[in-house]
This record gives sequence, structure tokens and C-alpha cells, in this order.
Amino acid sequence: MNDYYVYVYLDPRKPGKYKYGKYRFPYEPIYVGKGKEKRIYAPHTSNFLTKGKINKIELSNNKIIPKKVYEGLSHEQSLKREKELIKLIGRINIKTGTLTNLTDGGQGNEGWIVSEETKKK
Repeated sequence: MNDYYVYVYLDPRKPGKYKYGKYRFPYEPIYVGKGKEKRIYAPHTSNFLTKGKINKIELSNNKIIPKKVYEGLSHEQSLKREKELIKLIGRINIKTGTLTNLTDGGQGNEGWIVSEETKKK
């Protein structure tokens, strides 16, 4: 099913003209993710950089701005697009951009089959 999308969280405290290839954002992009249904509106994460950024935004009486970049994707397509967008915008932790993503993206565990050995561990 093609019910996945790729989204970006934008920082409302930092307006500007953020251009990355064919992508244009009116605020600084801080996170790229993929999801389906209401995932975009539930910014829960174990990523300390993203949590910290969201907390700072909320403490300034603002809210992150969620923006869908792609819609109608398969799971595999969403992983690919997520990875491409993260690479294009760049990550804070490796000093290549503004994103709080801690990985290059493209990891997805949907359909992951856990071995019996792993379950026992």
C-alpha cells in the first residue's frame, strides 16, 4: 500500500529562505522522518537532539511546523526519500547541516522478522 509519507519539522523561530536542491522551506528544517497516518503530529523520539530542539521551541511559546514533503509512497519508497532528503539538508551531529537526525535515514523495521535466537536474548 502507498500510505507512507516523508515529512520535515521546521523551526518557527528561524524564518528565512532555506533552499536545498528543488526543496524550499520558509523556516529552518530540523528533522526529517517518514511515517503514515498521524505520525507527523506525534513528535515522540528517543533522539536527544530532536527532543532538545523541540523542548527549546516549546519553551519559546512556539510549536514545530510539520510539513509533508512526499505522500502516497510505499514503505520502501519512503525510506529512500527520507535518506535522500537527510543527505541533501545535512545533519548537525556530523556538521553537514541543520537536521537533528542522528542517522542517514532509510532504516525501517516494518516487516522486520525477529529470529528466535534474538527473542531469547
